[in-house]
Amino acid sequence: LGSQATIVPGDLLRTKADVVRYTDRTPAELAPEYELEVHAPPEALNPIAIATGASRVGVCEAIVVSGMLSVGDAGRELVYEWQVFAGGRDISAAAMASMDTTADVLASLPTLSIPPYTLTADVAYTVSLRVTNFLRKTSVAVTKEVFYSSLPLPRLAIKGGLVDVKTIRRMPVTMEADAHPSSCGPTPSKLVYGWVQDEGVPNPVAGVRTNTSALFIAKNKLSPTWKNGKYRYTVSVHDITTPDVVNFEQVCNNAPVSTRNAKRRRRRVFVRVAYRSPSIEAPDTYCSVRLKCTTLPVYCSLGCLSTIRLKCAALLCRRDVSVEVDNMPILVLIDGGDRDFPVQQQLVLDASSSYDPDAAVAELAFTLACAFDDGTGADPLPACTYADGAPLAASGDFATSGKMTVPANTMRAGTHLFTVTAASPDPEDPRGPSSAAVAITVVDQPVPVAVVSNYDVLKFNRERKLTLYANTYDAEDF
Repeated sequence: LGSQATIVPGDLLRTKADVVRYTDRTPAELAPEYELEVHAPPEALNPIAIATGASRVGVCEAIVVSGMLSVGDAGRELVYEWQVFAGGRDISAAAMASMDTTADVLASLPTLSIPPYTLTADVAYTVSLRVTNFLRKTSVAVTKEVFYSSLPLPRLAIKGGLVDVKTIRRMPVTMEADAHPSSCGPTPSKLVYGWVQDEGVPNPVAGVRTNTSALFIAKNKLSPTWKNGKYRYTVSVHDITTPDVVNFEQVCNNAPVSTRNAKRRRRRVFVRVAYRSPSIEAPDTYCSVRLKCTTLPVYCSLGCLSTIRLKCAALLCRRDVSVEVDNMPILVLIDGGDRDFPVQQQLVLDASSSYDPDAAVAELAFTLACAFDDGTGADPLPACTYADGAPLAASGDFATSGKMTVPANTMRAGTHLFTVTAASPDPEDPRGPSSAAVAITVVDQPVPVAVVSNYDVLKFNRERKLTLYANTYDAEDF
């Protein structure tokens, strides 16, 4: 099995005679030639169909829906089953007949493209996709709603096709929109991008530019899921057509002049365009273009204004994307790790470098547990005590700092299993506490110190051999 599989479910295998033996017979007899059929694993997982594409498509453009992000191929290519509906009717045959391809070829195509000449303006189409892997497992059908507009809308896509992103708080997020003017829209075109945050806390996220094609959110700006860290953004692109000054000039020259000295006045075109961006609720509304025709008299430097209102289409496409910030567990870090430790020295148990990846300021509550192992095999292990029998427990400000000191010559010889647990002080935090453990074996003799040679250069060519030197010292000499 795998990407280069030569045996797939449904194939017949034929064994050669007198090559294999029966294992349930005594003596083990040679088996004759026979056939067996390969079946799919009974617990094979079903694939998952994922359909991506524009939700609004303008006239002159094809409806394009991609299933390339579908998963669960089990190592070989998926088979794609496409269906197209309009007004509740299955129009798959008509839509796909225009694609000039056979059903077998279409089943191997991860992208469905329906030419514009087969589509009807201002109609909502539903594209359905199911995928089947070579283990004969079929996914649940997913649908993509596409509205085919009568306006020449710009084409808008998210680069990479991934519109639902999962991340963690300490990672930046970048999503880039890719827009192109309609192939039959007004020219010259001017595309203007805009991002709007619809969901998530904080809203708006600080430092996010919303007037560029790329949405960039710096690390540590988002909240985890348990703090409403599910974000949804809408990106829109407006095709704001540059006004045609020639046409405006003609309108100005034909505009009536009612002033007394009209014959002595000469006209000069002065164009000022004021756009009103369409709203999300009414994306196909029109923007206003205000044209000011200035009539300049020979003897007057200020001139007189007459206003003519025209209209240009504010062509808008939009896409929704989501960003979900996964909850991260609290990380408990204990300095030093497992080690032998001389009883003659002061022990510093330090977990102060622990932190909460989901919080800007790591305010943690620490607790300490200690079990003592003297090698006798006791089960369960008894709690740690000092040499004088007093309980060895957290002391000082360990509950808030995660750091404590055990005086020299006070611990018993043997292995101390320290477990440090840290929890968020937020009562609404659904995450449980996190723990880490360290085994410190106390011995009644000095412990040598091992040091690896310190290199000034910390980067090495991977093609060259790297040699490390270690030196050991007695504790008194170090």
